[in-house]
Amino acid sequence: MLSSIATWSAEKYRQRELGTGDWSYDHAHYKGALRRMLVPTAEEYDEQEYEEAGVEFLAATKQLIAHSRLSWKHPWGVRVRLAEMLLAVVQRGYSEGPSEEAAELEGTLASRLWPPLGISHAVHESLTPFLNFREYCRTGDAVQLERTKQLLPKLAASASSAAAEGENAAPDEQPIERAVIDAVERHVIRQLSDFTAAFPEGTSRMRGLIDVMRVAVHCRAPGEGVARVLEGCIGASMLAACQRMASSCAPAAASTEEKLTAAARGVNGLSEDVLSTYAPVLSADVINAQSLAAWHLHMLLAPQLRAWLASGMKLDERSLDLIRTVLDLEEQLALHADPLQPLEPWGVAQHLQPVLYSWAAGQLGLLQSWTQRLMAAEEWRPVTQPRGCSRSCVEMLKMAEDSVDALFAMRVPVPLDVARSLVEGIDSILQRYVDGLMARVGSSEALKPPLPPLTRYKRDVALKLQSANSNGSTRPATLPLDNGKHNGREHRAPGSARAQQQPDSTELTTTALTCRLSSLDHLLIRLPALSASVLSRYDETSSTAGQAPWLEGLFGGAQQSIHMAAKRLNAYIAAKVVYVDLRQALVEEVYRHSVQQARLGPVLEQIDEALGALCEATPKELHEGISAALLGAVVEALLRVLLHGGPCRWFIIDDVDMLEDDLQLLKGLFDADGEGLSRQRIDELCAPLTAALVVMQLDTGILITNYKQARAQEKGNGHARRPSALNGPAYDAGMIVSVLAHRADRAASKFLKKELSLPKSDGSPTNLSGFTSGFSRLTNKMRNAM
Repeated sequence: MLSSIATWSAEKYRQRELGTGDWSYDHAHYKGALRRMLVPTAEEYDEQEYEEAGVEFLAATKQLIAHSRLSWKHPWGVRVRLAEMLLAVVQRGYSEGPSEEAAELEGTLASRLWPPLGISHAVHESLTPFLNFREYCRTGDAVQLERTKQLLPKLAASASSAAAEGENAAPDEQPIERAVIDAVERHVIRQLSDFTAAFPEGTSRMRGLIDVMRVAVHCRAPGEGVARVLEGCIGASMLAACQRMASSCAPAAASTEEKLTAAARGVNGLSEDVLSTYAPVLSADVINAQSLAAWHLHMLLAPQLRAWLASGMKLDERSLDLIRTVLDLEEQLALHADPLQPLEPWGVAQHLQPVLYSWAAGQLGLLQSWTQRLMAAEEWRPVTQPRGCSRSCVEMLKMAEDSVDALFAMRVPVPLDVARSLVEGIDSILQRYVDGLMARVGSSEALKPPLPPLTRYKRDVALKLQSANSNGSTRPATLPLDNGKHNGREHRAPGSARAQQQPDSTELTTTALTCRLSSLDHLLIRLPALSASVLSRYDETSSTAGQAPWLEGLFGGAQQSIHMAAKRLNAYIAAKVVYVDLRQALVEEVYRHSVQQARLGPVLEQIDEALGALCEATPKELHEGISAALLGAVVEALLRVLLHGGPCRWFIIDDVDMLEDDLQLLKGLFDADGEGLSRQRIDELCAPLTAALVVMQLDTGILITNYKQARAQEKGNGHARRPSALNGPAYDAGMIVSVLAHRADRAASKFLKKELSLPKSDGSPTNLSGFTSGFSRLTNKMRNAM
């Protein structure tokens, strides 16, 4: 430092041509003497050598002054800096404790050196607090700090007194006292204008500098605080720190997204450091230090981010990493923002929403097109896992789950509308998939054979039909042969509209049907898990967690469609087993001509075999629904046999015991020793058959009386509700007529002929078709009578 001062002094002399004689030699001699006085460490200090250096320095100084025409008046800075350096030696001596040598040196300087240099007592007193301050900045010594704080007010008082008396050590310069105070203040401001770099290891010296600044500002302007100065220092520090990070946080070859991500992470780390370490120190003078630092950091990053947003956001991994980092940073800064002056959003979330919308729409488009391809190639053959399910169902559902996973795997806040659009889109695709799955499954009613016309019993006709059957005729006598129907399906032209509406049941194998049913079950099992996944992962990424009521009951439309399709499919499978696979044995042969000779027992074995095959091909969860549907279809078929069995079925009251035994066997089959349907469920499904047996066990006279009472009551009340006394199957006019029509009883036949003009069958195949018109007339007559 002394060398630089001397060099500066020489330059001034050259510019002003102040030197006389061999000034260059004097200058070199002066610099050499100064160098000898510089002792880097205490170990290198030699007392004798230092005394010789001091004598030489005094001689060189006197020689330099002697050859100067204007003495040292103009190079005032040289004199002050020289005095500063010499007093620093004295201060270091004092810092080690009371020192006679330091006091003697100080006295020598004041009496022998200061007068030739023009150093006044005021200058001497001004340099002392400055040296204390500089020593504190170098060592962090608290003693030096306290001395500085004590001496600065005295220095300010001296400056005021000198100004009042008109004294000035250097008329062309400001008072030395004021210069020292200003120098201290400027140094503090420089340090605090980049406090993250100036105080990387702690804030103790920072606190001391702020204390000194308070004293210095008070000396300059009593009553003025340091808040405004420190606010400027906060902004300058944030700018300096961000500029350093911009040049070092990411390589030059990195992409824009990578650079911004690195910058955002750097700002995030800086904000945590500033808010936790430096802001508490500043808060004593700047109440909103945290919010001010957060505001500056937010503003410094805003231009780059907004420029990137304007260029178009993508959803690649680099962009997603940037989005996540920026959103986390913005949330962190917003926590410390001033509530009265909230941060202006960068707009990342607003730009993200339409991009996510487009992404979701693209995912739904891919899912829909892929589902259509799967359905076009589907053969409805079950895959191994999950059991019995179709390939299209497994792959379509996996794609739907992958779409949900991909959305939340971005780990960005998913707007509610985006999540809703994706979920509702998947729900709609699932419903269309169910519609496609059921497209070739017609109505179960189409599988049921038409009801034969209702005729009254005639003994000779019954014997004739029974004789024809015993002679080897296998033609079903329960169905008309010339009414345009066969095997439960109407004969239509292949191109007719009705033929296109009703799929051919022969194309739908039991394997294809059970594969469809297992696929529906697989969807029902997986959808709740998918719904729960959406709910939990949405809660993890969204600030509106728990505020979206539509999220409750996700995929409700699809689940409703699946339940309806499964119910319809169960009914169709059951109808196919009963009316197609077991039609001959159950619908045509059971109780034909004689209950005792054509009991239900052998057919139950076939029903059990069919039920076992269905259960073997489907998951366990479906067995109850299949069993219930099959039992319902069997009960319905037996009702057809008992009430609409054609001229080959006739019963007597004594047959009811055997019929009830068969009903118990049927219930036992589906109970399966307690492993099948519950007893309550079985009784509910068999209730229609039980009601029919109740009517069949009544005498003919009672049935006729009940019929007349019921018809009279209904005729009198119109459409009013029937009295409770006449409720129950025993007063069901339609059931009574069907029971009487199949009763081998002359009184019943006469009643039907007289009251309802019910025709009899002559047993001729050519005349069976005529019963249709007769049955229609009977129906109209009964309707008019009611």
